Amino acid sequence: MPQVKIYGLRENIKPKRFALSYAIQAALTEAIGTPETKRFQRFMILEPENFIFPSDRY
Repeated sequence: MPQVKIYGLRENIKPKRFALSYAIQAALTEAIGTPETKRFQRFMILEPENFIFPSDRY
């Protein structure tokens, strides 16, 4: 059973996590036959203040 970890900033990931989860599971099912009942995904929601990056990247 594959484990998928998704990292992202709170404002980018939180509103899209269910759509992302569905798309990831659909890809796993198509590519390697992972059954829906074996969905194992972890969303790591990160806060922007924990990053240092160029101003044009935020």
